[in-house]
Amino acid sequence: MSVSLALLGFGASESALALPFFFGGLAVGGLMAARPETATRVYAANLAGSAAGCLVALGTLPLLGGSPFLSQAFGGRMAASLCFFKGVEAGARCTL
Repeated sequence: MSVSLALLGFGASESALALPFFFGGLAVGGLMAARPETATRVYAANLAGSAAGCLVALGTLPLLGGSPFLSQAFGGRMAASLCFFKGVEAGARCTL
């Protein structure tokens, strides 16, 4: 395998891993822009959710190992992003 092909694969995998964070940021930013009067509560909920995610990550990483853990993190973040977008569109709370 050539070095350029390996770097291309690395770039693609890093881009795929960054997608949930990108869409999560769009969702939180959209909520804060749509309702500025509740921006502090949205930001506080985002920080609390991030802290809870870190605790879950610490607990599940030894159990799942590397690859399944990344799949779990990706799926969870995408579900949260979709939930936020659904809430912004409908003006209501989201339930999965």
